[in-house]
Amino acid sequence: MSSTATNPSLTPATTAPPSSTSNLNDPSSKGSTIIIAMVTFLTLATPAIFARIYTRYYVNHELWWDDYAAVIGWIGLVGSAAILLEALNYGAEIDEWNVSTTDIAHFNKLNADIEIVARISVSFVKLSILLLYLRVFAPPKTQRTRIYYSIWIVIWFNLLYCIATVLTVLLQCVNKTHDAGAACIDTYVFSLTASSFNVLTDLMMLAIPLLAVWNLQMPMTQKVKLSVVFAVGFLAVATSIARLGWQIKYVKDPNETVVLAGAAILAYVLPMEKYILLVVPVLTASQYRRTSCGHLNWLHARFSDSVSPFVQAKV
Repeated sequence: MSSTATNPSLTPATTAPPSSTSNLNDPSSKGSTIIIAMVTFLTLATPAIFARIYTRYYVNHELWWDDYAAVIGWIGLVGSAAILLEALNYGAEIDEWNVSTTDIAHFNKLNADIEIVARISVSFVKLSILLLYLRVFAPPKTQRTRIYYSIWIVIWFNLLYCIATVLTVLLQCVNKTHDAGAACIDTYVFSLTASSFNVLTDLMMLAIPLLAVWNLQMPMTQKVKLSVVFAVGFLAVATSIARLGWQIKYVKDPNETVVLAGAAILAYVLPMEKYILLVVPVLTASQYRRTSCGHLNWLHARFSDSVSPFVQAKV
């Protein structure tokens, strides 16, 4: 009994509830949920990114900073998937009372790594979308409008939010006494704050293209069509709010290996709609270019200079 109590590899990370008993040898796991989520996401996101780069390079013969940011974001999310899959070996999606003290320390470290890598990669995805807006609605040598300044405000907001989140995770235990691998901050407050800022940035990113389109001097039917293209942003807002609601309900649950793994899955899968937003305008403009040259000329005559790159299919 004493040897078990002093051996962290044989000691449960927490006491089992009255209706359960600890099982460190062969615990039940829902790890298949993580695997399914990762495979589904990569199966959808990877072709989307390659379709965007192919269209921009081979059809439009041009790559810009938004394309590079999209690729960096995708690489980061692949890295997040690798870390999350590694966490399966240390208790992810296993009840905490069935995880050893040694494994829970590794799990908490991996969870911090996921928080950092996923936050940076999602920030690059958002940066790519914002740079796309900048190229479409405020290209070089055009008048600087409120849309131009709004885009740059959100870009800096997104950057500072990312830096603050990463530094909080990296420096959380500086000059603090803590158990190995344990969190040194209130994870509930941190998660809700981060998710709230995420919802805010998604709302701002939704408003920018819609306001820009509806301020254009063009027929109502064309405004509606373009608004539909950018309305994918509604999915981003809806999923961000859904994640925030999930965290409000579950993050205080003491069963951290299940709750934090679930939060990591949501953080990983929810950016999928942003990849759709990255691809839809590009492919739409490319299709216009290849099939509707006359229609493009008609649009070009009515679009303001600030969106001429879009109607010329350079998105």
